[in-house]
Amino acid sequence: MKKSKNIMSVILLSLIILTFSGVANAGIDLPQKTTFNCNTWTENYPSIIKPNCDGLEAIMWSNTNLHNQITSSANYSAGNGGNGWRVWLNDGNNNNSDVYGFVFNTPQKEIWCRFYIRYQIGFAWQGGSPYYHKVVYLYSSSGANGGFEWGHTGGSGRVNAWSNYDSTIPTSSGNVWESLFPNGKSDGSWHCWEFHAKMDTNSSNGVGELWIDGVKQVSSSTMNWSGGNATVRSQGWTKFGLSINQHSPANTVGIGSPAYVDFDDIAINNTGYIGPLFSTIGSTPADNKAPAIPSSVEVTIKP
Repeated sequence: MKKSKNIMSVILLSLIILTFSGVANAGIDLPQKTTFNCNTWTENYPSIIKPNCDGLEAIMWSNTNLHNQITSSANYSAGNGGNGWRVWLNDGNNNNSDVYGFVFNTPQKEIWCRFYIRYQIGFAWQGGSPYYHKVVYLYSSSGANGGFEWGHTGGSGRVNAWSNYDSTIPTSSGNVWESLFPNGKSDGSWHCWEFHAKMDTNSSNGVGELWIDGVKQVSSSTMNWSGGNATVRSQGWTKFGLSINQHSPANTVGIGSPAYVDFDDIAINNTGYIGPLFSTIGSTPADNKAPAIPSSVEVTIKP
């Protein structure tokens, strides 16, 4: 009888391990990169079977039927191969896929992250430009505290770095969405985003920078990322998510709602500027100038 109980205990323990192996992914150490060269996957909430792909994991569930996917259809064909990651946005306000991103094994006081992003061809917004789309959201031990986004200044089509504790928001000088998509609708092309966030030490000297296609659009050295929280200052960020929420997509009349947004070729470090693919990795570009491209390489951004 005792032997039978021991066997049952081993079986139960094995079931517990198997059950939670589908729920918990290990966090990431830096540097980290992914081309999503892993098995294709479709989220099936509330089963919570994670993708087991280079550390990508759920940051926040919203009980939605707009499932995240890893699929070849989301691959950046001019990138480094693999698949791509697809999220879905409905018309309306904050009606989107569950939030996925990356959790750090060790909190980070400084982060550089480069990724490629594509809005479905024909993707449109009320008024012609994003009212807001929080593309990057940074989290500390105290919760979400800011990030990098489209809009937030009333549908201007600008991009910005914002903190939940700052009264002013550093933004780009012009309507970046319109410069990329002159008719107001996505043409389905891929674009390279890179953000740099550095934790403040006194609520006024944090750094927030954003480049799009190698051109610096946002630069601030006065960010209040910590909100005066000493623990947050000393630790830094614990994780970040991509495509958190949005306001006023307008695709029901047109390409249909929901519409997708794709991510691919993500690279993350804590040491310095990464740059677009095929540029000089690790170089620091001049403000508002794309990094130099080797003369032997022709770069084409394809749908």
